[in-house]
Amino acid sequence: MVVSHRVKTVARQILEGSPHRSRRHELSDRAWAAKRTLAPAFEIGTDPRVLGALARPAARHLFAGATQDRPELVTPGRVDYRLDLTIAAKENGTIGKLYDKAVRDQWVADSKLPWSKDVDWQRTDRLLFPPQMLPIATLPELAHMSERELLEFSYLFLTWSLCQFYYGEQGARAIASRLTIETPWESARQMASTQVLDEARHIEVFGRYINTKLKKSFAPDPNLLTLLDALVETPHWDISFLGMQILIEGLALGSFRTIQQATQDPLLHSLLGYVIKDEARHVTFGIHSLKRLYGELTEAERRFRKDLAAEFAWLIYQRFMGETLRAEFFPEISRKRWTEVVDKSPLLAKYRNEVFSRIVADLIRVGLIDPTKRGDAEKRFESMGLLNLNSRSTDQLFEEGRFSIS
Repeated sequence: MVVSHRVKTVARQILEGSPHRSRRHELSDRAWAAKRTLAPAFEIGTDPRVLGALARPAARHLFAGATQDRPELVTPGRVDYRLDLTIAAKENGTIGKLYDKAVRDQWVADSKLPWSKDVDWQRTDRLLFPPQMLPIATLPELAHMSERELLEFSYLFLTWSLCQFYYGEQGARAIASRLTIETPWESARQMASTQVLDEARHIEVFGRYINTKLKKSFAPDPNLLTLLDALVETPHWDISFLGMQILIEGLALGSFRTIQQATQDPLLHSLLGYVIKDEARHVTFGIHSLKRLYGELTEAERRFRKDLAAEFAWLIYQRFMGETLRAEFFPEISRKRWTEVVDKSPLLAKYRNEVFSRIVADLIRVGLIDPTKRGDAEKRFESMGLLNLNSRSTDQLFEEGRFSIS
């Protein structure tokens, strides 16, 4: 695809970098981003494990830029291997029923999706992603673009978003693989096994759509990598479960639904419909499993997880600041200035709230947030404007069939 000269000027390609910003400025920006990410952890609670869980991943990705010019990222981790010696009977409870549903709902991308459909970001009669739906549509820089340039920028924004989903699905596969051998219940290990296959299929379809239809790719957002690293490195399987099933999968579920409602591309609409149904089942699995576990924890252990959930949410909240977009398209704007401008965007606030409303409801459901109290974690969510969002939890909507393929 040939990118117009003007859009190249405004939205410089990530591999080209910026001729206007020195290495010193880049490092200064990274230091500011790392400080913005880690500073709240000093203020939250008294458990040093919260900061310890995030310090190395944040330094690795937000300051050092660990993925620059590298084809893959290897993160060390550890797991405990469990083998059931009782030949347990199949569970007929909630997790057992979810497993049955997961088996019945398996789908094959080749036969279910209309891959023969062309994808053309220049078509105005079948918008790939409407420019007016851009979370940063109110930025002054966009007001000077022509209709074609806005369509191109929308295409690039969607491509960036789908690339982030692709990386997130790889993280989900890794965490689900861990759960297949480390969760203490055989029913949960069986359910996690179906999720490994789901995530592999999601990686397949997103990768195929990006490679064959969009024909461009972007690097992963450093906030996402920081969170994924923290989830892989933690010695606590339930924290990996919490961060992935409730936070990252919850983010993906809300984002997928938003994009599916906006796009007029039949292939992407259908693809997201199948993925949404899987993701809703995964979040429901997480809610029922963690609700069971967290009711048995000591207050100190529950508080540690509450504080971590707030930090994980902050990392996801930071992702919505679109720092990768700034570096890609507006490198002349500093990170600090970009954050100040974007944070005031009403469209971004609406989009962010729609995505987070169900995540907050799910955290309430598992017992990690209590809106009637004002603990450190609740204050953090309140500071992000996320505590009093009204939404029903994912498991309630899933059990009512609200995530059927459309």
